[in-house]
Amino acid sequence: MVALPTTRVAVMGPAGVEYVYKDELKAIRAAIPKRTAETKADLMNQGVSEADADDKASAAAFEWAKAAEADLAKRSEREIMKRH
Repeated sequence: MVALPTTRVAVMGPAGVEYVYKDELKAIRAAIPKRTAETKADLMNQGVSEADADDKASAAAFEWAKAAEADLAKRSEREIMKRH
């Protein structure tokens, strides 16, 4: 490996994902309220009470966001491993 004296080197862990994929993470997090509302409406149309629909929709949106963020972390690992 060759580096110039002005080269900056950093080890990127989970915080690196936050920086590299900040736009994607913002989009995921911004989509949570909309997904929650849509899921809640669907559940209520199926006859689920408002309180239960709200709880289930919030949990589903949280799980979706958690999975989407985990996918970004895996993508980051693949891309970093590919380069080095």
